[in-house]
Amino acid sequence: MITKQQAQNKIEKLLKSKFKDQIVIIEEATLIMIN
Repeated sequence: MITKQQAQNKIEKLLKSKFKDQIVIIEEATLIMIN
């Protein structure tokens, strides 16, 4: 069984990776708009 802590850690990792992707996309979009 997965403990509540393990589940929370997995969710946090997923959120962080998704946010990272979004930040990268936003940064790329800003660079494109500047150029």
